[in-house]
Amino acid sequence: MKQTLFLMTLISLPLLLGLVKEKQDECLPCKDCYDIAWDDGYGLGLATGEIRERYSIVRTLIKMGKTDKEIINIARTSYVELEDIKNQLKEYHGFFEFEVTRYELIRTLLKEGKTDEEIVQKAHSSFYELEQVKKRLKKYNGKFKWEV
Repeated sequence: MKQTLFLMTLISLPLLLGLVKEKQDECLPCKDCYDIAWDDGYGLGLATGEIRERYSIVRTLIKMGKTDKEIINIARTSYVELEDIKNQLKEYHGFFEFEVTRYELIRTLLKEGKTDEEIVQKAHSSFYELEQVKKRLKKYNGKFKWEV
């Protein structure tokens, strides 16, 4: 009896895990889940940290010349998300929508004369990113690369 139960468990466990994995892959392109993942909690649409990290990884893989299939397997993304990433990189000249939104907010706060501390806090940014934005604005006369 114990051997039969053990054997049944041993056989059914991989099957169950396989079904869960299959269903999980089906959910990746789901628009509702995709929209929820973009909710950063601030209502700014800046994406969650997980999204930002995955998008950055995909951008690097694209620059390395990886195929779509390789990118999806390495970055654990979907074709829907990969297409969105490519569109954003094309539209914003190598940047993402959440980066553009944050950079534009930083520029606005700089024009208002806010201190670096206030800018970092309000833009949910870092001092390093703030310095990078200042350099880019200086390089392109107060504009960003995607505006030139």
